[in-house]
Amino acid sequence: MLPFLAFLGNLVYNIIIRKPSIGFGKYGEMDMDADMDAIETKEEEAGTFHGIFDALRIVSGGACIFLVDFATGRFLASEHILLELNLKQNIYEDYREGLEALESLVHPEDLDFYRLGMKSLLEGGANAHDVEARMKNVEGEYVVVTIHGALIHSGGGHRRYLACSMTNHKGKSYIDSLTGFRNQYGFFYDIENRLRQHQHARVWLAGIQRLSEYNNLYGYAFGNRLIQSFGHILKDFLKGRGTVYRMDGATFAVVMPSLSEQEIRRGYQEIHERVKAGVWIDGHKMPFALKSSMLTLGDGIMNGKAVYSCLLYAYGLSKQRYFGNLVSYEEVAGQSGANSLAKISKVREAIVEDCRGFYLCYQPVVDCTTERLTGAEALIRWRGEPYGTVMPNDFIPVLEKDSAYQKLGHWILRRAMLDGKELLKIHPHFVMNVNLSYSQMENPDFLEDLKSILKETAYPPKNLCLELTERCRLLEVDRLRHLVTEIRAMGIQVAVDDFGTGYSSLSILKAMPVDCVKIDRSFVMNLLEDASCQNFVHRLTDFLSICSDKTCVEGIESPGMRTFLLGCSVSSLQGYYYSPPVEFSEFAKYAAKMA
Repeated sequence: MLPFLAFLGNLVYNIIIRKPSIGFGKYGEMDMDADMDAIETKEEEAGTFHGIFDALRIVSGGACIFLVDFATGRFLASEHILLELNLKQNIYEDYREGLEALESLVHPEDLDFYRLGMKSLLEGGANAHDVEARMKNVEGEYVVVTIHGALIHSGGGHRRYLACSMTNHKGKSYIDSLTGFRNQYGFFYDIENRLRQHQHARVWLAGIQRLSEYNNLYGYAFGNRLIQSFGHILKDFLKGRGTVYRMDGATFAVVMPSLSEQEIRRGYQEIHERVKAGVWIDGHKMPFALKSSMLTLGDGIMNGKAVYSCLLYAYGLSKQRYFGNLVSYEEVAGQSGANSLAKISKVREAIVEDCRGFYLCYQPVVDCTTERLTGAEALIRWRGEPYGTVMPNDFIPVLEKDSAYQKLGHWILRRAMLDGKELLKIHPHFVMNVNLSYSQMENPDFLEDLKSILKETAYPPKNLCLELTERCRLLEVDRLRHLVTEIRAMGIQVAVDDFGTGYSSLSILKAMPVDCVKIDRSFVMNLLEDASCQNFVHRLTDFLSICSDKTCVEGIESPGMRTFLLGCSVSSLQGYYYSPPVEFSEFAKYAAKMA
């Protein structure tokens, strides 16, 4: 909405008039030093102002809007605003009075953040901005309101208008109807407030394992009572020392400003032992298992969505690797927990901001026999202060299920195809390999998005190979088979990446046809020193030659490894022996030498 507001306003403004004026102050002082002779007549100027206002009202979809003219000082809001907020009038001849009237509605606890956001917008810190605060409505209640603002500039580059729409979130309940606790909207709102005010706390995620089995056996009403019982067990443990939130399904979040990590761990252990022994529901003593994660809010964390993604990452590990025990994100992040969480927050923010700071590196894939270049694998990186270059293993496992990740997945495909088109000019048979994530393939719009990017870039499908990474193989087999079939029907090749690691590589080969299998480097690390390893690789490559047209071995680091693999059923090789992953400009030089 923000870029569109600015675009629409500038379009209307530039069609009708392009005259520079500007204003600032607490809420600005009108700058009358501009060439006022250049401003249109009062009638023309009023027509411009109301023309922009009417256009904004049409596209706002019924939302409250207001428009400020910095040159004349006028403030005009839609009459709809009088029906929703406790504003006394919608027209002010001095816009500062209008903005101060809005500010008077803001909850005292939100004033500092509100003023900071408005100041950033009015004084040029941002061309477009969202400001969220609790504001008093006509009933005297505080409701959450988001102001979406955009500056409209004159032809001389000066700020001429401020256009804003306002979203009243009263219709979005922050209370979960099943449990009576705050829901995930309330969770994100409260976490964002804590982050803005630099309030430290521990955040705990806990949930019931295999709830669907209880629903199937006893019905959804029983499952709901199970959820309610567990929620109240958490509340009883807190004794007012924190807030319980009901998130998705049988998952609850708890925010605790004062409890130590040791107290939380002891509490979770007691709760886990209690529910494993059984909880009485409808006359039945029902045992169930839990999974749980925890992290500490600190400075440098920018948004609640990053916090939740980190919690979910550790939450998944609780079930997969730690038998339902409480897993601290700081323990599994592989570095200082606060630093890791701040880094994830920074990376996520970069994704939202049009994938700022991301770039691709390319590692060559060569023909095993001729060692001629046949393709490359595109590998994502992020670069930003104060972290320097951040490798994919530091953020993809955490952010893969985040809603923002789809945007990054699209960016990777688009960038790889655009770079691939340049390489095809040198190597007409070049194949670009791009890794797919679990969340991309889980998205119901994935196939349509893929077709759209192919059309947008005009990249030939036969020169693209999509690699199924380890977590992709977690998808339900019928869904995965359908996707692979549709992808190959487009003329795109499909490869199984990291074969032999993780989940069900053999079952995938049995269930669906693929064009290439890439053997993980772990199978060839000791190839030259270990006779049993050599025998295994011989037999493995012979077997895989039956399952797919091509076999690629990753992790080639020496001429001896390449020489040994010449005697195996292998079609291509990839590894540092040929080149580490390098940025496109350097890879293009490498490709030119290999032509």
